[in-house]
Amino acid sequence: MNKNTLNKFFLHLKKTFKIYAPVRDGKELYVQPINDLEEIDFSNQIPINTFKPVLLPKREILFNFKKGKMQPADMKYKPQCGFLMSIMDLKAVGLFHQTFERDPYYQKKRQSNLLIGQAFFEGSGFRGHVRDLYEEDILEHIIFDIMLTKSAKDEWKVFTGSEKGQRTLEKFGYKDFEHIEFAGLIKEEGIDPMLAKHRQQIVEASAEAWDHWGEICLACGKCAIDCPTCYCFNIEDEQDTKEKDSGQRVRNWTTCFYNDFSEIGGGRKFLKTNAKRIQNWYVHKWVRTPKEFQIMGCVNCGRCDKVCPVGIKRADVFKWMEENKRERFKKE
Repeated sequence: MNKNTLNKFFLHLKKTFKIYAPVRDGKELYVQPINDLEEIDFSNQIPINTFKPVLLPKREILFNFKKGKMQPADMKYKPQCGFLMSIMDLKAVGLFHQTFERDPYYQKKRQSNLLIGQAFFEGSGFRGHVRDLYEEDILEHIIFDIMLTKSAKDEWKVFTGSEKGQRTLEKFGYKDFEHIEFAGLIKEEGIDPMLAKHRQQIVEASAEAWDHWGEICLACGKCAIDCPTCYCFNIEDEQDTKEKDSGQRVRNWTTCFYNDFSEIGGGRKFLKTNAKRIQNWYVHKWVRTPKEFQIMGCVNCGRCDKVCPVGIKRADVFKWMEENKRERFKKE
């Protein structure tokens, strides 16, 4: 697919979908709604924010209640398209599909949206053993509808990963694509060795280790808000100010770093300190999520490293844990 055809395809999509794509603002990229293909930044840089709202709205009505009686929410979602999603963002979609497998709101919204990824292939040509490895090692293990793999300047090889992707391209009149059968989120060789190492480091980390990072962490929650795999939310009842005993039950984004996140009746909190909060975040990503779904809760997009106002980086945390462990062994 060349640039001219891609532009026509974009105009075709715009008739149906509200399109979100990476847009450059100064030095940074931001995912935001667009109207023109020329607004899009086609570089391989990861946007500072995520495509998460395309899949999980920041605020969502679960149901209404009127004079004490429940009324189902209107689950008619406007079609949205994530355009040029990175491989990391699409890996995050895989975790969402696992987590919200039985969530009717998420599933309904997924049916209404379209996920188009972008990947870069460096080197001359796109054939032979390298291409086979690319398809088997990457494309077969991520969830997407259409994938644009850049093979030359203003040229893309087109893949589909779903029937919806196939139908979309065929309706546009484009048939030069290859379909990829989804083979599951987990590769045949199993869990990444680096994941296993990090998981062990977190499990064995001492309380002093978390105290160290807790003193630095501000618990601002920026890392979680900008993380494509974080999905924590609050459930709240919003009262109608005009009609008694009426209102809505909604779920809103939140993070485990916020002060009231772990608070229950009687004012008890399970995550009282910043040390407990940052420990919970790391345990969730590298221990609980892999245990439940066999995939990592981190897709290595680097957004958390970039937005942290005090400069906490995952690599530094794991390095410090390793060094701290060696020091403890020396003392023992």
